[in-house]
Amino acid sequence: MLSLWLLFIDAPEHSRLRKLMNKGFSRVVVDDLRPQIEVIVDRMLQTMRHTSNVDVVRDVAYPLPVRVMAEMFGVQEASHERFIRWTSAVTMFLGNPNRTVEQTHLTQEAALALKQSSEERRPPGA
Repeated sequence: MLSLWLLFIDAPEHSRLRKLMNKGFSRVVVDDLRPQIEVIVDRMLQTMRHTSNVDVVRDVAYPLPVRVMAEMFGVQEASHERFIRWTSAVTMFLGNPNRTVEQTHLTQEAALALKQSSEERRPPGA
């Protein structure tokens, strides 16, 4: 399954796909996302109002990109935590040369769950 991810595709196909994806991250597109991102950050900060110990990296910076992408893909807010857990499992697997069998199983489950979730959101005929 990982062989289908852009990260693991070799040139020239990687270059072609990346060029297509770059359009989604142009200055205009990112500027248009600003209000939506501000709402997401405000919601995240709202949940921390009564917390005395906040780790900005752990509690905001790390989950923010996943929350933004989840909203862009139409994932309901109630499911964001699952997406964060799934992407965290995959990230830990990819960045850890000493991964355990348990981590490998968690990553496999997370990758399958992400794939299933994306298939459920795919428009008919796409």
